[in-house]
Amino acid sequence: MKKLIITGFFAVICGLLPAAGFALSISSATELCQREAQNNPPQIEIRYNYGNLKINHRHTSSELGKMMSKMYPVKINHSLNGLTRLSPFAVIDSDIVQSPKGNYLCYYPQTVRVTVGYEPVVYIRSDLEEDDCRYKVTMRHEQTHLDIGYLSLQQFLQKIKSIFPLMVKNAGIITIAADKGISAQETSTELNNKYQRQMSRLFDDFIKGMIEQQMRIDSADDYKAEGTLCR
Repeated sequence: MKKLIITGFFAVICGLLPAAGFALSISSATELCQREAQNNPPQIEIRYNYGNLKINHRHTSSELGKMMSKMYPVKINHSLNGLTRLSPFAVIDSDIVQSPKGNYLCYYPQTVRVTVGYEPVVYIRSDLEEDDCRYKVTMRHEQTHLDIGYLSLQQFLQKIKSIFPLMVKNAGIITIAADKGISAQETSTELNNKYQRQMSRLFDDFIKGMIEQQMRIDSADDYKAEGTLCR
C-alpha cells in the first residue's frame, strides 16, 4: 500500500588542509566539520504530488472485495461497488557534501528534498454503467475517500515542514579516515539512510492516521444508508 524511496548524490567541496606534517585527530576534524555544516545549513525542500486520478472499470465486485481486504483490516460482508486506492509514497532525494579535513573526510547535507504524495485510482465494479444510480452514488462515496486523502496529505505536509528540518539537523555529520577505503557514495548512502529512518516513522504514523479516517466512512451503517438511495 505504501512505498518510501530514497536517493542521494554527493558533491565534493575542497576545504583548507592543515600544514604539512600535521595530522588532525578525529575529534578535531569532526569539530571543524560540525562548524562548517553549521555555517552552511542544508536547504530543505518539501513538496507534494497528488498524482493524476485514474478510473478503473475492469474488476468485479468480488475482486474489489479481495483488494480491499488486503488494503484495510476489515471483514467484507457485502458486495462492493467501488474502491479507492491511494498508494501513498515519500521520496527523499539529497545532495551530500564531502569536505576534506586533514587526514579525514566529513560528510554533511547540502540539500534534502522530500516529495510526498499519492497515485490515486478509483475502481468501479465492471458491470455498473455511468447512467446507473449506483454508479453515481459510488463515485460520490469514492470522491469522499479522495477528499480525505487530500486533507490527510496536507496535514502530513505541515507536520514534515515543522519536524523534518530538525530531524536532518539531529542526524548530524559523518567523519571517517580518508584512508579507510570507504567510498564517498557508501558514506553518502549511510547519511541518507538516517533521513530514511527518520522519515519512516513519520510516514508510518501518517498511513495509520489516514487509514483510520478512511474507515470511518466504510461502516456497515454507511453502506446501508447509501443502499437506500437507489430504489
